[in-house]
Amino acid sequence: MKTINSSSNRIIFITLFTATFGFFACKKEKKEEEPATSNSVVKTQIMDGKWRLVQVSKLSNGVLSYQELEECTLDDVAIFKNDTYENQDGEIKCEPSSEELSTWSLFNNDENLKMADEVYSIKKINSDSLILINDFEGTMYTYHLAKIK
Repeated sequence: MKTINSSSNRIIFITLFTATFGFFACKKEKKEEEPATSNSVVKTQIMDGKWRLVQVSKLSNGVLSYQELEECTLDDVAIFKNDTYENQDGEIKCEPSSEELSTWSLFNNDENLKMADEVYSIKKINSDSLILINDFEGTMYTYHLAKIK
């Protein structure tokens, strides 16, 4: 088993999958969050399989750049169950581990995903991919996840 010590990529990955997941989001009045119903198509698509992070990009001060991901991040697996989310380290372990168990929910007509205390806009979801956008400290991050087949 190989161990890689990563710092910036670990922060990006943890931001994605823990408390610490809109496309050029505007600040609006906060509405009461409405959880998705149990027969939500989006919820079913998210829970149908395992996901792997394949790309992270950021938009800061009008400049788009792509984040290089460490090997130890690229083989991690995200699993969504009814109301819980689990991030499992792959064969290559990050140091420290990024394994996590948390809660998740959909709201705003399934347009937003909340994991722990972090909110992500769902830009795209289909049978193969999930694209999420998050404003982290004034920088817009886009997370591309692929379904593991």
